[in-house]
Amino acid sequence: MAGQGTVAKEMLQQLPELDAVFVSVGGGGLIAGIASFVKHVKPSCMVVGCSAENSACMELSVKAGRLLVEGEFRDDPTVPH
Repeated sequence: MAGQGTVAKEMLQQLPELDAVFVSVGGGGLIAGIASFVKHVKPSCMVVGCSAENSACMELSVKAGRLLVEGEFRDDPTVPH
C-alpha cells in the first residue's frame, strides 16, 4: 500500500492544485495507498473510487457482504479491442 501511495506523491508534486483524484478500485490496495497519502498531505483533496461497469468485483463484494469469487460477477474486458 505504501508503494502505491507514491503515485499520489508524484501527482501532487506535478499538480499541487489538484482538488480531486479519481482512482480505480479493484482489490483496494491502489486506492488505499493513494487516499492515505493524499489525505495526509492535502486533506481538502477529494478521493473518488471508480469501478468499471464490466468488472465491478469490489463494489459487488461490498454489496454482498463477502468476497465474491470468479464466476459470481461480470468480468468482461473494460477497454474495447
